[in-house]
Amino acid sequence: MKIAVLFLMLVIISGMSLIGINQAFALTCFANVAGTWNDPNTWSNCNNGVPDDTGDTVDIFDNGDVQLNNDFVVSSVSVVEGGSLSINAKLTAQPLFVEGGSNLFINCNGELVLTEGGSNNGLITNHGILRTITGADFTNGGTYQSSGTDTFVGPFIGNAIEPIASICVVGGNLVPIDSTALLLAGAQSTTWMIPIVLSGIGIGLFVVSRKSE
Repeated sequence: MKIAVLFLMLVIISGMSLIGINQAFALTCFANVAGTWNDPNTWSNCNNGVPDDTGDTVDIFDNGDVQLNNDFVVSSVSVVEGGSLSINAKLTAQPLFVEGGSNLFINCNGELVLTEGGSNNGLITNHGILRTITGADFTNGGTYQSSGTDTFVGPFIGNAIEPIASICVVGGNLVPIDSTALLLAGAQSTTWMIPIVLSGIGIGLFVVSRKSE
Protein backbone atom coordinates (compact mmCIF):
# COMPACT_ATOMS: atom_id res chain seq x y z
CA MET A 1 0.00 0.00 0.00
CA LYS A 2 2.81 2.40 0.81
CA ILE A 3 4.47 1.74 -2.54
CA ALA A 4 1.23 2.51 -4.43
CA VAL A 5 0.80 5.84 -2.62
CA LEU A 6 4.40 6.83 -3.32
CA PHE A 7 3.99 6.04 -7.03
CA LEU A 8 0.84 8.20 -7.21
CA MET A 9 2.64 11.13 -5.61
CA LEU A 10 5.47 10.89 -8.13
CA VAL A 11 3.00 10.94 -11.02
CA ILE A 12 1.32 14.07 -9.67
CA ILE A 13 4.62 15.88 -9.13
CA SER A 14 5.78 14.95 -12.62
CA GLY A 15 2.56 16.29 -14.15
CA MET A 16 2.90 19.59 -12.30
CA SER A 17 6.47 19.95 -13.54
CA LEU A 18 5.37 19.50 -17.15
CA ILE A 19 2.72 22.19 -16.73
CA GLY A 20 5.33 24.56 -15.32
CA ILE A 21 7.69 23.91 -18.22
CA ASN A 22 4.94 24.59 -20.77
CA GLN A 23 4.05 27.90 -19.08
CA ALA A 24 7.71 28.90 -18.92
CA PHE A 25 8.02 28.71 -22.71
CA ALA A 26 4.88 30.81 -23.38
CA LEU A 27 5.96 34.27 -24.58
CA THR A 28 4.40 37.74 -24.54
CA CYS A 29 5.74 39.42 -27.67
CA PHE A 30 5.57 43.18 -28.30
CA ALA A 31 5.73 45.07 -31.60
CA ASN A 32 6.20 48.84 -31.79
CA VAL A 33 7.91 49.09 -35.18
CA ALA A 34 6.86 48.36 -38.75
CA GLY A 35 7.76 44.90 -40.02
CA THR A 36 6.57 41.44 -40.98
CA TRP A 37 5.30 38.91 -38.44
CA ASN A 38 7.94 36.30 -39.32
CA ASP A 39 10.86 38.74 -38.83
CA PRO A 40 12.38 38.53 -35.30
CA ASN A 41 13.40 42.22 -35.61
CA THR A 42 9.72 43.15 -35.48
CA TRP A 43 9.33 41.80 -31.95
CA SER A 44 10.60 42.55 -28.46
CA ASN A 45 10.52 40.24 -25.43
CA CYS A 46 10.11 37.30 -27.81
CA ASN A 47 13.27 35.30 -27.04
CA ASN A 48 14.85 36.53 -30.30
CA GLY A 49 12.11 34.81 -32.24
CA VAL A 50 8.55 35.37 -33.42
CA PRO A 51 5.18 34.53 -31.83
CA ASP A 52 4.31 31.14 -33.30
CA ASP A 53 2.99 29.00 -30.45
CA THR A 54 -0.50 28.40 -29.10
CA GLY A 55 0.65 29.78 -25.73
CA ASP A 56 2.17 33.01 -27.08
CA THR A 57 0.50 36.39 -26.51
CA VAL A 58 0.87 39.23 -29.02
CA ASP A 59 0.66 42.98 -28.26
CA ILE A 60 1.01 45.46 -31.15
CA PHE A 61 1.65 48.92 -29.72
CA ASP A 62 1.69 52.51 -30.99
CA ASN A 63 3.80 52.78 -34.17
CA GLY A 64 3.61 49.01 -34.57
CA ASP A 65 2.60 48.13 -38.13
CA VAL A 66 2.77 44.36 -38.58
CA GLN A 67 2.22 42.47 -41.84
CA LEU A 68 1.27 38.80 -41.49
CA ASN A 69 2.26 36.95 -44.68
CA ASN A 70 2.44 33.36 -43.35
CA ASP A 71 0.04 31.17 -41.36
CA PHE A 72 0.40 31.39 -37.56
CA VAL A 73 -1.46 30.15 -34.47
CA VAL A 74 -1.12 32.07 -31.18
CA SER A 75 -2.96 32.47 -27.88
CA SER A 76 -4.27 36.04 -28.08
CA VAL A 77 -3.71 39.23 -30.09
CA SER A 78 -4.12 42.81 -28.88
CA VAL A 79 -3.80 45.79 -31.21
CA VAL A 80 -3.26 48.82 -28.98
CA GLU A 81 -4.09 52.45 -29.82
CA GLY A 82 -1.93 53.58 -32.72
CA GLY A 83 -1.08 50.02 -33.76
CA SER A 84 -1.97 48.23 -36.97
CA LEU A 85 -2.13 44.61 -38.13
CA SER A 86 -2.57 43.54 -41.76
CA ILE A 87 -3.47 39.89 -42.36
CA ASN A 88 -2.41 38.42 -45.71
CA ALA A 89 -2.46 34.74 -44.65
CA LYS A 90 -4.28 32.69 -41.99
CA LEU A 91 -4.09 33.80 -38.36
CA THR A 92 -5.71 31.67 -35.65
CA ALA A 93 -6.03 33.16 -32.17
CA GLN A 94 -8.18 32.72 -29.11
CA PRO A 95 -9.44 36.22 -28.27
CA LEU A 96 -8.66 39.29 -30.37
CA PHE A 97 -8.73 42.80 -28.91
CA VAL A 98 -8.69 45.88 -31.14
CA GLU A 99 -8.49 49.02 -29.02
CA GLY A 100 -9.68 52.51 -29.93
CA GLY A 101 -7.44 54.28 -32.44
CA SER A 102 -6.03 51.02 -33.83
CA ASN A 103 -6.62 49.18 -37.11
CA LEU A 104 -6.96 45.58 -38.23
CA PHE A 105 -7.04 44.78 -41.95
CA ILE A 106 -7.97 41.37 -43.35
CA ASN A 107 -6.84 41.58 -46.94
CA CYS A 108 -8.21 39.63 -49.92
CA ASN A 109 -6.09 36.52 -49.30
CA GLY A 110 -6.23 36.81 -45.52
CA GLU A 111 -8.21 34.76 -43.00
CA LEU A 112 -8.76 35.37 -39.29
CA VAL A 113 -10.11 32.55 -37.09
CA LEU A 114 -11.03 33.37 -33.49
CA THR A 115 -11.69 30.42 -31.21
CA GLU A 116 -12.76 32.52 -28.20
CA GLY A 117 -14.21 35.67 -29.74
CA GLY A 118 -12.89 39.12 -28.92
CA SER A 119 -13.81 42.79 -28.91
CA ASN A 120 -13.34 45.80 -31.15
CA ASN A 121 -13.15 49.45 -30.16
CA GLY A 122 -11.14 50.49 -33.21
CA LEU A 123 -11.55 49.76 -36.92
CA ILE A 124 -11.67 46.29 -38.49
CA THR A 125 -11.78 46.09 -42.28
CA ASN A 126 -12.43 42.67 -43.82
CA HIS A 127 -11.85 41.92 -47.50
CA GLY A 128 -11.04 38.26 -46.84
CA ILE A 129 -12.46 35.74 -44.36
CA LEU A 130 -13.34 36.14 -40.69
CA ARG A 131 -14.66 33.24 -38.61
CA THR A 132 -15.55 33.16 -34.92
CA ILE A 133 -16.25 29.99 -32.96
CA THR A 134 -17.92 31.44 -29.85
CA GLY A 135 -19.20 34.81 -31.04
CA ALA A 136 -17.71 38.30 -30.91
CA ASP A 137 -18.31 41.87 -29.77
CA PHE A 138 -17.01 43.68 -32.83
CA THR A 139 -19.14 46.77 -33.37
CA ASN A 140 -20.28 47.84 -29.92
CA GLY A 141 -17.51 50.39 -29.43
CA GLY A 142 -15.77 50.28 -32.79
CA THR A 143 -16.46 49.92 -36.50
CA TYR A 144 -16.53 46.67 -38.45
CA GLN A 145 -16.51 47.01 -42.23
CA SER A 146 -16.70 44.05 -44.56
CA SER A 147 -16.79 43.09 -48.21
CA GLY A 148 -15.56 39.60 -47.42
CA THR A 149 -16.92 36.44 -45.83
CA ASP A 150 -18.20 36.66 -42.24
CA THR A 151 -19.03 33.49 -40.32
CA PHE A 152 -20.07 34.08 -36.72
CA VAL A 153 -20.79 31.01 -34.61
CA GLY A 154 -22.31 32.27 -31.40
CA PRO A 155 -23.67 35.73 -30.61
CA PHE A 156 -22.55 38.78 -32.56
CA ILE A 157 -22.85 41.82 -30.32
CA GLY A 158 -22.96 45.37 -31.60
CA ASN A 159 -24.25 47.45 -34.46
CA ALA A 160 -24.80 46.18 -37.98
CA ILE A 161 -21.78 45.37 -40.13
CA GLU A 162 -20.98 48.21 -42.52
CA PRO A 163 -20.86 46.89 -46.11
CA ILE A 164 -18.01 48.26 -48.23
CA ALA A 165 -16.89 47.81 -51.83
CA SER A 166 -14.46 44.99 -52.47
CA ILE A 167 -10.90 45.81 -53.52
CA CYS A 168 -10.21 42.23 -54.58
CA VAL A 169 -9.57 41.39 -58.23
CA VAL A 170 -11.79 38.56 -59.46
CA GLY A 171 -10.44 36.27 -62.12
CA GLY A 172 -6.68 36.74 -61.89
CA ASN A 173 -3.88 39.24 -62.13
CA LEU A 174 -2.73 41.57 -64.83
CA VAL A 175 -0.53 39.56 -67.18
CA PRO A 176 1.88 41.49 -69.42
CA ILE A 177 2.30 40.21 -72.98
CA ASP A 178 5.02 40.87 -75.53
CA SER A 179 3.29 42.40 -78.53
CA THR A 180 3.63 45.27 -80.96
CA ALA A 181 1.12 48.07 -80.76
CA LEU A 182 -1.31 48.26 -83.62
CA LEU A 183 -0.75 51.51 -85.53
CA LEU A 184 -3.70 53.10 -87.24
CA ALA A 185 -2.55 56.10 -89.27
CA GLY A 186 -4.97 58.69 -90.58
CA ALA A 187 -4.89 62.14 -92.02
CA GLN A 188 -5.97 63.88 -88.83
CA SER A 189 -4.58 61.67 -86.05
CA THR A 190 -2.45 58.64 -85.23
CA THR A 191 -3.84 56.00 -82.86
CA TRP A 192 -2.04 53.13 -81.13
CA MET A 193 -4.23 50.30 -79.92
CA ILE A 194 -2.21 48.25 -77.42
CA PRO A 195 -3.70 44.86 -76.46
CA ILE A 196 -3.75 44.03 -72.74
CA VAL A 197 -4.65 40.62 -71.33
CA LEU A 198 -6.36 40.12 -67.98
CA SER A 199 -6.09 36.44 -67.10
CA GLY A 200 -9.47 34.88 -66.47
CA ILE A 201 -11.25 38.06 -67.63
CA GLY A 202 -10.49 38.67 -71.28
CA ILE A 203 -8.66 40.99 -73.63
CA GLY A 204 -8.87 44.76 -73.60
CA LEU A 205 -7.33 47.57 -75.60
CA PHE A 206 -5.41 50.51 -74.22
CA VAL A 207 -5.90 53.32 -76.73
CA VAL A 208 -3.48 56.22 -77.16
CA SER A 209 -4.33 58.86 -79.71
CA ARG A 210 -2.29 61.83 -80.94
CA LYS A 211 -3.58 64.50 -83.23
CA SER A 212 -1.47 65.30 -86.29
CA GLU A 213 0.05 68.76 -86.44
